[in-house]
Amino acid sequence: MKKLLGCFLVVLGVVGLGVASAATAKSNVYGVLVGGQGNLPDLDNTLKDLHVGWVRQNVPLGNTTQDLARYLKDGANLVITISNNDATNSDTTYGTPKDYPNAGFPYKDKKVYQDKIRNIIKPLTPYLSSGRKIMVQAENEVGDASVSDGSRYWRGDLTQYSRQVQALYEAVKSVNSRFTVVLTSFASETLDAAIDPKDPKYTYAQSKITTLL
Repeated sequence: MKKLLGCFLVVLGVVGLGVASAATAKSNVYGVLVGGQGNLPDLDNTLKDLHVGWVRQNVPLGNTTQDLARYLKDGANLVITISNNDATNSDTTYGTPKDYPNAGFPYKDKKVYQDKIRNIIKPLTPYLSSGRKIMVQAENEVGDASVSDGSRYWRGDLTQYSRQVQALYEAVKSVNSRFTVVLTSFASETLDAAIDPKDPKYTYAQSKITTLL
């Protein structure tokens, strides 16, 4: 279970929110990534023992059966990373969900994509009034499949991602404006290349980060 520990929230920009001051308090700086494995043995008790204040859960749109409210009920804040691997609503120009099981894909039908997002987060809305923080992230570690076949987590180009994050933003905010929308994170290799002029990917990395931000 130690592998679950992480400080992903630093990457997402959630810093300076305070540190747990007692053994029973939750830390609002650190959290755990449970990925798509919300059914890990004794997960709930493990999270309680760690006193984490944040949980990040991956939610692939091809399988939206995760019980996201369980973390909010236990007093944790939540980051929901939505990836579109819905085979019935994926643009397969750069591959299929079967070919890239860990990747998200550009939507084909915007309304279908947005309705699925709304259905996921609507049941969580009451927790906003009880003080929980809920962030919804559009994909994670997005690459550009039109440039690199090694783009493992996004099988579209950057223009398609920009359109996708805008559609997600609209859907989330239409449910409740207090939900926070989070952009893709940047992989460490991209950040390394962006600060090293000698790196052959320097120009591309800077262009990618600038475009998305």
